[in-house]
Amino acid sequence: VRADATAERTLTVTWRLAGAVCLGPFVLTIKPYIVYTDMRLNSVGLVEYQEDRFDIPSWDILLSAIAPFTQSLLAPAAPQVEVLRERFESERGP
Repeated sequence: VRADATAERTLTVTWRLAGAVCLGPFVLTIKPYIVYTDMRLNSVGLVEYQEDRFDIPSWDILLSAIAPFTQSLLAPAAPQVEVLRERFESERGP
């Protein structure tokens, strides 16, 4: 959805993840959530370290997949990419 230089030689990419996992006859749906990937670059511009952070706890992602009837008790799914882009553009201003 976006990429920002967040510190010297640090790039943060914000993206939306959703999907499904097939476990034999069972299909677990992974609700959409936001991922922040922080990458630290070395002196020649190559990635020397990467870490992912999520906008909701890992247990929420897992619980919503294995017990979808709990959705109303958990964090809402991330908005569509277009909505996120509009939100980020409005944060940046003119």
